Amino acid sequence: MIRMAAMVVGALAGALVLACGRGPNDGGTPATATAVVPTADAAQVTPTSVAVASVVATAAVAAATAAPDSQARPSSPPPDASSGRLVFAALNGAIYTVAPDGTDVRVLVEPDGPADSLGFRGALAWPVWSPDGETILYSALIPDGRRGLNVSLRTVPAAGGGETLLFQDDPATSGIGSGVAHYAYWSPDSRRVAVIAGTASGLTGELVNVASGERPATLADGAPIYYSWSSDSRHILVHHQEALRLYELDDEGHPVGSPRQIGSGSLDYFAPNFSPAGDRILYADTTDAVTKVFSSPFDGSAPTPMIEAEGRAAFAWAPDGRRVAVLSEQSEGLFDRLTVLTAGGRQIFRMDRKSMISFWWSPDATKLALTTVAQDAAGENVIAVMVIDVRDQSEAQVATLLPSDEFLFMQIYFDQFAHSIRMWSPDSTYLVLFGVVGDPLAQTAAYSSQEPMERAGVWVIDVTGSRDPVAVGTGYIGSWSPR
Repeated sequence: MIRMAAMVVGALAGALVLACGRGPNDGGTPATATAVVPTADAAQVTPTSVAVASVVATAAVAAATAAPDSQARPSSPPPDASSGRLVFAALNGAIYTVAPDGTDVRVLVEPDGPADSLGFRGALAWPVWSPDGETILYSALIPDGRRGLNVSLRTVPAAGGGETLLFQDDPATSGIGSGVAHYAYWSPDSRRVAVIAGTASGLTGELVNVASGERPATLADGAPIYYSWSSDSRHILVHHQEALRLYELDDEGHPVGSPRQIGSGSLDYFAPNFSPAGDRILYADTTDAVTKVFSSPFDGSAPTPMIEAEGRAAFAWAPDGRRVAVLSEQSEGLFDRLTVLTAGGRQIFRMDRKSMISFWWSPDATKLALTTVAQDAAGENVIAVMVIDVRDQSEAQVATLLPSDEFLFMQIYFDQFAHSIRMWSPDSTYLVLFGVVGDPLAQTAAYSSQEPMERAGVWVIDVTGSRDPVAVGTGYIGSWSPR
C-alpha cells in the first residue's frame, strides 16, 4: 500500500512542489514548501500535529487570499438546474457553495475561532454533501487559544443557517493524515455518519447519529480502516487491517449480534464496495502474492471470481449495478490495467496503460473519468484527466491538472472517497477539478509563482468539449451536490 501512493507522488514530484501553504502568510514570510507524501498509510497512522499542517496553512493566509473568483464565464449557455451546485473549502478558511457557471456564490459558514498572532481564525475543510442534499458536513480546525487546535466535525444546512457540532475529536490529536482531519461518510438515508478520526493511540472508526450526536458503535481501532454502506443503511462493511467484516445495524445504529467475516483477508485493496442494490459485495483476497477480486452475494453464498492482479486492486460498481470497473497492478508500480466487466464477471474491455491513478463512474453509469500521470509540453509530470465511454470504449482527454494537495490525496484513495465525494455533476455532463487547469506551460508557470489565486482553483470541466473550462472559485477540495 505504501508503494502505491509513494509511486504517485514520486511520479509527480518534478512538477508538483506540494507545499503546506499556498502563498505568503500575513507576516510576509513565504509559506514553507513541504513535500506532502500521502503514502498508503498516511491517512492510516497515529496522527501528530503535522497531520493538519496543509489545511491550517491553507487557511492561515487569510489576508493574502480572496473569496471565490466568480468573474470567469463560459461563452456558451450555462448549465441548467440539473447540473446541481458545488460546495468547496476556500483559501480564506470558509465553506462556499456556487452554481456551476460561477454565479450565485454563497458563503455557507466561516471559521469562528479567536484570531492568533497571524490573524488565523481557523480552517473549515473537506465539505461533504448529505445524500438527501439537505446538509453539509465538514471538518473544523479552530485555534484553542493555547497554540493548539480544536478539531471537530460539524454540520450546516445546505441552504444556510447555524452550524451544529457532530463529533469532537480527542484533544490529544489533530487529524488522520497530512491535510486530512477526518474521513466522514454519510449513510445513504442521511441519518448517520461513519467517521475515521484520530485518538491518542491511533485511529478509530465510529458511527455517529446525526440527529442526536450519539455514537452507537465503535467499528474498529487501529489503522487501516475503510468503509462501504449498504443502500438501505442497515449494513456497513468495515475493512480493518486485513479483515473484512459486515455489520448489521438496528434503527439507532447499534450493531445487531456479531459481525460476519467475509473472505480470507487482504491488504492489497482499500475500500470494499456494496452493489447499488445492496445484494452483492466487491472485495479482494490475497494468496501467494496474487490478489483476486470477488463479487459475493450478500447472503454469504459462493462468490464469483472477477479478476486477478499481481499487486493492489481498486474497484467499484457502476451506479446502475450493471458493470464493475477494476484498476489493478500487473507489475511493480502504479496501476497499469483498467478492466470493465459485467456484473457477472464477463470482461467487456480492458485497457493496459501505465501510471493510472483513479477512476470515477458518472452518475448515469455510461462514463469513467480516469486520471493518469502524464507529461506536459515542457516534459513535466501532470495529471491527465480522460473520459472513457464504456459503451463504445471511446476516450477523450478533457483536462490536464496540477492538483491541490487534497485533490491528489483524494485520487490516491479514490476507492474510499468515491463513496462520499462526487467529482461528477448529477447530470453526468461536468467534472469538478481542484488545482491549476489549462495550457500545460501556463500551468507550470502559474504553479511555480506560488500565487494562491492561481494555485487553488475550482474548475468545472464540460466533458462533451462544447464549453471551455470555467474557474468558479478559489478553493482546494469540494464536491458536487447529489442532485
